[in-house]
Amino acid sequence: MVDCGASIGESLTGLIGVTKGQFSRSWMIEPDRINIGTLNNVLRRYEGTPLGSKISLHRCGVGETETRVPFKHEGGHGGFIRPSGDECEPTDMIDVRPIDNIIDDAPTFIKMDIEGSELGALKGAGKTIKLCKPKMAISAYHRSTDLLDLSDLALSLNPDYKIGLRHHTTDRWDTCLYFY
Repeated sequence: MVDCGASIGESLTGLIGVTKGQFSRSWMIEPDRINIGTLNNVLRRYEGTPLGSKISLHRCGVGETETRVPFKHEGGHGGFIRPSGDECEPTDMIDVRPIDNIIDDAPTFIKMDIEGSELGALKGAGKTIKLCKPKMAISAYHRSTDLLDLSDLALSLNPDYKIGLRHHTTDRWDTCLYFY
């Protein structure tokens, strides 16, 4: 599993629970320095165990190209890449990397909830998606064009994908596109 927006490790915990630890790899990708501290605590539970060798943590954002951008922590366990020209309070600078440059194996599942950066991240995973055809769960509520743009891009990378759409809350957020 490639977990973009690993946050505080809830997807990893779910993966371990559902598979009873029977998975080949998990790449946890998270740019937020506060969340990284929490994730390191989660990973300490697995140090020295067979699970520990299957999990890698990458402190970066994901996008179409290698770059460095401002990132704003929003409190709780969320944050986002700041748009250029945004004059809000000081932020961290983070590295952004294409998924194609991070992973070193064939993932079967990609999850993204990365606060509006999903389209660029999918572009940066183009080779992986074409070659490995992973199932994907991609958040599609951050931008008004997400549903169409994300679907069009995913289908251009793998025309065999079927698409599912699910809204997970009664609020306006947590709409997810599924590619399978």
